[in-house]
Amino acid sequence: GLEAIQNELTTVRFTPTAQIRYTPLAWFTNRLTIGGDISSTHGVTFFPKNSQSWYNGDQANGYVEDVQDPIHIYTVDYLGNIHSSFGGTRQIASDFSFGSQYINTVENVLAGIGIGLATNSSNLVSSAATSEAHQTYTQSKSLGLLAQEQVSFGQMLFLQAGARVDRNSAFGKAFGSLVLPKVSASWVVSQQSFWSRYANAISTLRLRAAYGSTGRSPSPGASLRTYAPFTFVTPTGGTGPGVVQASPGNPNLKPERGTEFETGVDAGFFHERAGIELTYYDKHTSDLLLTNPLAPSLAFTSNPFINAGKVDNRGIEFTLRINPVDQRNVRWDASLNGSTLRNRLLSLGAIAIPNQTEISPDLSYRYVIGKPLSSWYSSKITGIDTVAGRATVTSTPVFAGPQWPTFTANLTNTVTLYKNLSLYALVTHQQGGKILNVTPLYRDLTGSSAGANLSASQGGYSKAEQIAHFGPFFTPAGARVPLVLDRYLQPTDFVRLAELSATVTLPNQYAERLRASGASLVFGVRNLHVWKKKSFDGPDPDFQANTTLTGTAQYASIEEFTVPQPRRWLVRLNLQF
Repeated sequence: GLEAIQNELTTVRFTPTAQIRYTPLAWFTNRLTIGGDISSTHGVTFFPKNSQSWYNGDQANGYVEDVQDPIHIYTVDYLGNIHSSFGGTRQIASDFSFGSQYINTVENVLAGIGIGLATNSSNLVSSAATSEAHQTYTQSKSLGLLAQEQVSFGQMLFLQAGARVDRNSAFGKAFGSLVLPKVSASWVVSQQSFWSRYANAISTLRLRAAYGSTGRSPSPGASLRTYAPFTFVTPTGGTGPGVVQASPGNPNLKPERGTEFETGVDAGFFHERAGIELTYYDKHTSDLLLTNPLAPSLAFTSNPFINAGKVDNRGIEFTLRINPVDQRNVRWDASLNGSTLRNRLLSLGAIAIPNQTEISPDLSYRYVIGKPLSSWYSSKITGIDTVAGRATVTSTPVFAGPQWPTFTANLTNTVTLYKNLSLYALVTHQQGGKILNVTPLYRDLTGSSAGANLSASQGGYSKAEQIAHFGPFFTPAGARVPLVLDRYLQPTDFVRLAELSATVTLPNQYAERLRASGASLVFGVRNLHVWKKKSFDGPDPDFQANTTLTGTAQYASIEEFTVPQPRRWLVRLNLQF
């Protein structure tokens, strides 16, 4: 049965870091950091051979897959700072920072697959009747130079300007360096002399604004012309190794560029017993990294990356904090932070690329000017006639909602008792997005769902629900629509009790026995419960996007037999030395 299947994933990780600080002069500091993130992941999947038809295909005769995935990241960072002060009372301070950053990332994936085992006790890839191997090697290098000047005037006004210049091995050969400037200003109004009259109510007030640029590099090798191995037949009937065209590459490939303006206010009330941080942001992203489909007649087996399109993201971020109780033996702190997102596609550029990916004739995710990226478009059920036994749907697919949430929030509460017991709770929330839930769709189409097999009195579908799921569907003009999947576009709204924990600070004598300066013991549980909408048919609507994908594939939100997040119980001992 399922318990006989072996599916293991083991990761070993080592993060060495060495840092050198050198201060030749009181006003001149230097810091050099050399580090690494060295990890190795080993995955094994094993289906033992059996005669009971536990599974089909290659797995039935014994199947083993062994994957080695080492990732080595090496970094070198240098940062220098020159500090100076001016003015009669040294009220004007200047900090000029400069530095560089080098990152080298190497990944070498080696996978072996064996099919057909003589015995389950010998489940090595080399023991299988048929075996194959695959290897993927990628390396990327990046070098960045940075400089920044910050000037402060009496701890009241702060001005900052800087820039970063980056080169990356994934950039196209014809593209040079990426220049990323930034400027910011911050004014602490509460430091002004006239503010003393308001200090009891509004103890601190800061106004701020910033403008800056960011970049996102292409995946390694995306700009290169590549070839794929292929076997050819000789005139004598033999075979030999050869190649075919894979991707034509793109020597002009650039990184994505984002420019963001944000402005906000930070305020503390009643001697910092309460506070608020409010930010408005507006980010424009251009030169999106997308794949450009080529005509099959060109004989390329993969599509090249191009830069096309512009996207706008704007919204509000906020943090509310309050300290309602602050006694000698009891302290209560609460914080609510959240953000809104308004995502819009502004342009697809001059290059013609498909603006939709069709999942079925009535359902697709599209790139439409003025709508969120990868918006769902689906035929909508406008009416159900239980007497005639049919449903009426729109003549064409219509906008059905965005894929990603438009509002997220977190609520934290911390209660400290007698300064050595801390109780913590975290609640998370999101709303506004929709996901294609393939799991109930598959069960319905294969006739294995409870709704399709049980009567309405036993929890199955009512007659109206039967029609909504299985049809028949007709447009207002009477045209038959074979399948409507709008019912499976389901909201990802949820409220999650994400964590409860208690931290006990141990007496000093226990820490001293362990030769530590301090010790604490943590007991906790994570992912206790999820409240979701009834229209979501599944255990957990909190879908995590696959950020390793590129091109239009990175914008697909589909739930397909996903294992829900587990509940985790934890006990942790913290030692300070």
